[in-house]
Amino acid sequence: MKELVKKSRLFQYVRYVRYINIRYGRTHLKGKWVFLIMSLFKVRVYSKDDRFVKLLDEAYLDDNLLYQNKFFYYSIDPFKTTQKINGIIGNMSIDYGKVTDSSLNSLKENCNDKQIEIIDAIRKYANRIAAFLERKGSGDFDMAVQSYYNICDCKAANFQDAIQRILFINQIIWQCGHRLVGLGRLDKVLYPYYRNDLDSGALSEAKVRDMLREFLLTLHYDYWFKGDALSGDTGQIIILGGLNKEKEYEYNELTEIFIDLVKDLNKPDPKILLRVSSKMPRKLMVKALNCVKTGIGSPLFANDDVIIPALVQYGYKKEDACNYVTSACWEPMISGKSSEQNNCQKINYAMPLAEIIKNSYSYKISSYDELKEIYYMNLKEYIHGQVKRIYTRKYQEAPVLSVFTERINKEDISENTAIYNDYGVTTVGLSNVVNSFLVLKKLVWDTNEYTFDAIIKACITDYTGNDLLREKIKSMCNLFWGTDNEEVISLTNEILEKANLFIDQCQNRFSLKIKIGLSSPDYIAEGKKTGATPDGRKKGEPLGVHISSEGGRAYTEIINFASAVNTGGRNINGNVVDLMVSPGFIENNFDKFVDFMMISMEVGYFEMQMNVVSSKVLIDAKRHPEKFPNLIVRVWGFSAYFNELPEEYKDILIERALDNERAA
Repeated sequence: MKELVKKSRLFQYVRYVRYINIRYGRTHLKGKWVFLIMSLFKVRVYSKDDRFVKLLDEAYLDDNLLYQNKFFYYSIDPFKTTQKINGIIGNMSIDYGKVTDSSLNSLKENCNDKQIEIIDAIRKYANRIAAFLERKGSGDFDMAVQSYYNICDCKAANFQDAIQRILFINQIIWQCGHRLVGLGRLDKVLYPYYRNDLDSGALSEAKVRDMLREFLLTLHYDYWFKGDALSGDTGQIIILGGLNKEKEYEYNELTEIFIDLVKDLNKPDPKILLRVSSKMPRKLMVKALNCVKTGIGSPLFANDDVIIPALVQYGYKKEDACNYVTSACWEPMISGKSSEQNNCQKINYAMPLAEIIKNSYSYKISSYDELKEIYYMNLKEYIHGQVKRIYTRKYQEAPVLSVFTERINKEDISENTAIYNDYGVTTVGLSNVVNSFLVLKKLVWDTNEYTFDAIIKACITDYTGNDLLREKIKSMCNLFWGTDNEEVISLTNEILEKANLFIDQCQNRFSLKIKIGLSSPDYIAEGKKTGATPDGRKKGEPLGVHISSEGGRAYTEIINFASAVNTGGRNINGNVVDLMVSPGFIENNFDKFVDFMMISMEVGYFEMQMNVVSSKVLIDAKRHPEKFPNLIVRVWGFSAYFNELPEEYKDILIERALDNERAA
């Protein structure tokens, strides 16, 4: 137990050093070693049964944050955390409507003793903050004081109160160690309070904008602490718009204000996702694209015309499916009813192919059908191993999240008591496998231009001395993945069907299902583990990125391909079309690009994100980072400052931008 606490404490300290590094720059560390050593003694890790209660009792209140904005208080103590023994539930979103439209005490009737204890601890923590603000005597925070005093006994009184409550509970979730927590459909949650205050004259639209601007800046303030795998990977996603169960498209003034503010603030975090539909007004798409073309990578687009029917088919109730949000990046889930861990494992489709290459001498493959048969045999074994890891994983209790999650009984959501509990995996390498299979089919069995052994040997030697072959292969691959070629689509869906079948064969004690997504953040990490493949990819190079393509082919063709891929059934855990767009292209063809986006929804893509940036800017930013301190790019399912990315991520963005521009 002590060893676990020591490891957790060291981890938390490393996070703090990272904070100093990011917020003040590396030069700040010079001559500050005494300060950093002293900060090590501030780090506390809570490990007993009452760890969450103690955490809230002892969390430091930062008076400096009183001067960060005009309306709200929000303070995370970076030195305090909970001990990690098993997995910590995160990557999800509670329903903040429960926070604004209810008192915390009213939630007690659906809670067990431990959860009631948490609510009481939240009251004590809220009262401590209220008293702290009163002692400061700042008139600007009178509403915040009342919000903290009243949160346990009554619903939110007005728009400002509703936002302060959301910030407070969000702060507690982060403080208690739950990472990658989304914010849900805030335009829907906040709209009744906005409308009431506007109609009564208590608020003007200008003040609403001021409040929401400070709300976004407040959430962004601690992004250094909230970052997960990379700086900026916070999971703070706000969902906007969407179809209702009557198939009407719903949006409101707040939908537009959020988009405007994200555009004007030009920050990578928090991010927004716009649920779109062929029934949405064109003017909203125009507003969204004006935001995207700034280069910040927001909003991500999720196509309700495809996603909602797929969720219903999978097993979600229609009214829940119509109110879906997403996990940290793009995986659909139901806020306030799901504890689904949608990013708990990954499947690398290229690994079973790498096994064939490694042991090709023992397989003696003589036909394309035999190649696929052996690949599926390896894929089955590989998937069963990955699924076993999912079903044997244990999670720590999450009483804070349980209070705000609808459950079938009063037990903790770590016991799979939420209404929806299925797991989700992300996948990578499918494009590399599809391209590899078709390269082998064309060069070996269709034309007899090369032998199977010759191409496999080139892979084993990492294409050393085979530059002409590799160049030929890379050229061929431009005609495969991402095109509307029937053979490509058929093979892609065949592999997905097999993966679904192999997962179906795995049993678990909770009778939970596993969802699959075609998008993953692991294209670089998994690429490092994967040897050279017959699509011309060398050992250690990144695997394919989402639903994208080499060669910069027409966007319409990528959409046709994405729409033909089976993203129904089990395949609903995020399927992102990832586009690279040059700023000049979208600026000079803006109306046509709006047309393309509106038509694409009808064609039927699942989700879409885009980087709007030129290779010239990226190359210059890599060479001279001081010239581009605020350059933002889209990475995985989030946006980040280009200068804070590892070099390998910068390189892949530059390569993709160059590839896109060469084909333009």
